[in-house]
Amino acid sequence: MTTPDIPLFKAGPINSKAHLAKVLNIDISDIDDVLNMPLDKRYRPPKNPILKSDGTIRKIFNPHRKVRFLQRRINNRINKQCIRWPSYIYGSIPKSIENGNRDYVECAHKHCGAKSILKVDISNFFDNIQEFHVKNMFKNLFRYSDEVSEIITNICCYGDRVVQGALTSSYIASLILWDVELYLVRKLKRLNLTYTRLVDDITVSSTSHNFDFNGTSKLIEEMLNEKGLPQNIDKTRVYRLSSEPLKVHGLVVSFPNPIYSKDEVKNIRAAVHQLKHRAEKQEDQKSKSYRNDYQRILGRVNKLSRVKNDKHAKLIKILRSDGLRPKPSQSDKISAEKRFDKIVIDYSRKKSQYNFYKRYHYLKHLLFFIKGEGGSDYKKFAQDKLDKLLRYEPEFKIKEY
Repeated sequence: MTTPDIPLFKAGPINSKAHLAKVLNIDISDIDDVLNMPLDKRYRPPKNPILKSDGTIRKIFNPHRKVRFLQRRINNRINKQCIRWPSYIYGSIPKSIENGNRDYVECAHKHCGAKSILKVDISNFFDNIQEFHVKNMFKNLFRYSDEVSEIITNICCYGDRVVQGALTSSYIASLILWDVELYLVRKLKRLNLTYTRLVDDITVSSTSHNFDFNGTSKLIEEMLNEKGLPQNIDKTRVYRLSSEPLKVHGLVVSFPNPIYSKDEVKNIRAAVHQLKHRAEKQEDQKSKSYRNDYQRILGRVNKLSRVKNDKHAKLIKILRSDGLRPKPSQSDKISAEKRFDKIVIDYSRKKSQYNFYKRYHYLKHLLFFIKGEGGSDYKKFAQDKLDKLLRYEPEFKIKEY
């Protein structure tokens, strides 16, 4: 099956609020509850600010549970099932037979063999996606009525913008150029250029070492201007093959398949060995910082598997050895005890809520960790709590969310 040059919406139109509620398998009152909720109640900033690489604060907001509920339904019943994605879009796309795997590795693969590359970053992408363009997308791409387009836009946006943190935002960001991007892609194809976009990162590559990207950059700027999206000039630049290999999304693309550079693999190996030295101090294995570092390094090692690097098997074996795995501490037992008591107290009132479901399974995961990695006293404590926890199973079902 040939992948289209444009996003295609495969489902039929939705023409009324009642029809939307039916598609989402919810009550109309669930929609009205959110539409009637004041904006300042719909989202709250995170407890701990998240910083960008340049040190500035990333504007991320946490949706109210009722807003999150509707956004998750929109994703599960519309965004994940009804969109046929064009071949040049990567990132927030569910893996499927039709779409294939659209992660950063596959995106980089499209540029393998390139000798010159233009990288364009869209500045504050989510914050600059205007409500007007979101509504236009639902109306003209999804073919929804004005009423339904207005309702879904209201649920997905925060005021007059898309907000980072809303569950629907990554899908909207990937689709928002739906009616202008294909014209750019077709022009670039005629120039034998390869175009991809991974959310806000645009990459254009050529197999010619000295390709002049000035015209290409101008075309991209014009496309973004149609949606009111500014370029991040500081992150927009041209790279050419030289003594330094060309990279796309952190992967070297000078070979038939994307790989991590030797320096990156060396850094990952060094991180594993540094962790090994820390593990020799057995108390450190019980610390929260060790556990966080272990998970972070485990993620880096697993990335090697994604590009079929032969160092992955050896490094993962080291990480999974008993001498390196994190161990539970007394504070974990105290935390589990407090969480268990809170589950017992909240059970009768909150057992059907999503938040209770999350807390229950977090505690269950913590107890399995204590049981699996702790000594005999820890194992006994965890098993006792796991047995008692069976009496407080949540009534919330994730498949209904």
